[in-house]
Amino acid sequence: MAPEGRVLDSHGRSWPLHRYTQGRITLFSFMYTYCSDPGGCPLAYTVLLELRTRLLREPALAARVRLVSLSFDPVNDTPLMMKAYGGALAAAGSAVRWDFLTTAGVADLKPIIDRFGQAVLVQRDAGGRPLRLYHHLLKVFLLDASGRVREIYTPAFLLPDVVFNDILTLDLEQRATR
Repeated sequence: MAPEGRVLDSHGRSWPLHRYTQGRITLFSFMYTYCSDPGGCPLAYTVLLELRTRLLREPALAARVRLVSLSFDPVNDTPLMMKAYGGALAAAGSAVRWDFLTTAGVADLKPIIDRFGQAVLVQRDAGGRPLRLYHHLLKVFLLDASGRVREIYTPAFLLPDVVFNDILTLDLEQRATR
């Protein structure tokens, strides 16, 4: 199951994490807005953007799917920053729901990261002082509407065709059990 925790939406409102991990098929990714590793956050963003485009062509499916991006860096990725980063992609009433979230602080973030099994290390300079960069292995989680983790994609498997087919499979499975 996806973990519990508290997150902040792009308006600064606090919500339980399950609001974003249950009720729809969810693609959940960790990120930070200034990540420059081409095999990290920018890759996840590009793939999610492509999936969003595909979902826009299938409105009935899009209504059963959501995209969620949660920042590793609550200090710099404030709700206002997440709102700017998400821009029109996160607009209310969008045909494809994409939420850009952060937390109130590291104390709220760490249990979520730990329970998802997402390892993150703060990069340090030669003097041991923390920098604004994070070492992490990109993982994108596919959750079913009950909030169960059904697939974990790393860069080698984070391909739009693969992920989209897995979304279709989950959707068929969930509609068959209703």
